[in-house]
Amino acid sequence: YAPLAKQLKTIDSHELHELHDIGKYRAYLIKLPLKPVFNETFALRDLYVELNATDLTQPSTSQGAFAGEQKKTGQLMQTVLDQLEDREHVVFIQAEPGKGKTAFCHMLAARVAIERPDWIPVFISLRDEDFVIEGSLEESFKKYLQPHFSLTDDLLQNRRFLFILDGFDELGLSPDSNHSFKSFLEQLS
Repeated sequence: YAPLAKQLKTIDSHELHELHDIGKYRAYLIKLPLKPVFNETFALRDLYVELNATDLTQPSTSQGAFAGEQKKTGQLMQTVLDQLEDREHVVFIQAEPGKGKTAFCHMLAARVAIERPDWIPVFISLRDEDFVIEGSLEESFKKYLQPHFSLTDDLLQNRRFLFILDGFDELGLSPDSNHSFKSFLEQLS
């Protein structure tokens, strides 16, 4: 697992510096799962195994159960794609290291870029040294994406964005540490 994770983490920002418009950015995202891994002939899409999802947000109706109980299980990709029209909630994918979250994020970005022309998937690796949270998340996103394409007011008003934030668990934000965790979550919603 470690060599694959390292490879996926290093392909994010290097090539992005060459892109300057949304069309090229979408093409880049579409190619992510097609890139050879480990200097071999196979790619991420050849290794990828569909993940299952359990919805922990649905309140339980059975006696003795509690809110947040595991209610519905399905394919993670379809679950996330179904959530695209839901403007009320933010989707978090949580799993132990090595369970495929980063690979899933790459696959999701590519699939949305291919199948949803009205959406602009924006993949941001939160562990990328070029991504720095300063001020509002919106300003941080704009600053990070500026070398790739500009988030103009016109673009923001006329297109739908899917921000795919990978590496949330590596930000070092802890509910116990300070208000930064709470502030980050509030800005996402």
